[in-house]
Amino acid sequence: MDKDLYFSKMRETSERVFHLILKYLDRIKDVNSDLYEILMFLVNKRNHRPLLKPFLLRYSYEICGGKNWEQEIIPFCAVFELLNISSYQANSSFDNKLSIFTHDDKNSQFLASVITRELCLEILSESKDKHKNNVITVRDSLSKSNKFMYIAQHYDLNLLKISNLNKYLNDEPLYMKDYFNRCYYGTGIFNGQCTFIGGLLAGANNEQLEAIKNFGESYGIGLQIINDLADFVPPGTGEITEKVYKDQFSDLKNGKLTLGMYQILKIKKKETDWIFERIRNSDQFSNKDMVEISNIVVKENISDLVKSHSTDYANRAKEYLSIFPNSEAKYLLNLATSICNENKYLKCLNKLKA
Repeated sequence: MDKDLYFSKMRETSERVFHLILKYLDRIKDVNSDLYEILMFLVNKRNHRPLLKPFLLRYSYEICGGKNWEQEIIPFCAVFELLNISSYQANSSFDNKLSIFTHDDKNSQFLASVITRELCLEILSESKDKHKNNVITVRDSLSKSNKFMYIAQHYDLNLLKISNLNKYLNDEPLYMKDYFNRCYYGTGIFNGQCTFIGGLLAGANNEQLEAIKNFGESYGIGLQIINDLADFVPPGTGEITEKVYKDQFSDLKNGKLTLGMYQILKIKKKETDWIFERIRNSDQFSNKDMVEISNIVVKENISDLVKSHSTDYANRAKEYLSIFPNSEAKYLLNLATSICNENKYLKCLNKLKA
């Protein structure tokens, strides 16, 4: 089956890369064991899970003609996943997610983020002589990804807030502009840099580099859009979601104005007035309230609207791959875009339609 091949290759890539990541992190254990445990708290949550960034880098390398990825590019796959981990560590200091709730724990994870980020540069400095000419470009790529991830975080923390709803209610084009910018600056640019570096390490020409970078950016935007639906999956909807995603409605609780929540609050019907009141009075949302909000997302076709935007970016991503000859790498990258059309969160919400 297609999905079996996709997940098999993703697991294979993840296992090889994570094995190396753990070796790099052992260096911190030699410095201070307590600090090592702080770093490993979120690292361990990534272990034995499919890692998208290394997958994208590997198959962008292979679609551009790169060979022997295990011997040639695993350290580069590792540094992009380490940067990804550092973003989870930093973000956990901003949001009440991932079991990071206390002031001390948030401070510790932000500290872990800085150290993990610096470890990326340390690893790059030890790269093979064969790739020395590319190290500066890779370092610049990491810096670009990191900078724009925190510009996206600015959008989350300061712009796309429910407290700014009045600014956006009568200006949907402004909201959509800011929302898509947030998706581009965060997941779009980061995934685009993963695919760009994969092509660079393979010796791709300028046309190929532009195409594979644009693929990664479009795919990343679509993925961010569809993953925002995760916040609306109520407890008990699906076993796989319960195991993987424990932070349902955290975006709502943190006052974030995702595309789905914007569409809910724009409705202005009796069915949604109570949500306004709860938010205005800073009231807590019960599990029953969360289920009702999920039902609104489905009943008002908001999940379908979100999916349509995600699918649009997935289709753009596929178009960028058209310049490459058919190969397993092209097949797998095309297959990856299917997540933008039907991921586990959307499946769980669709169960509510029955």
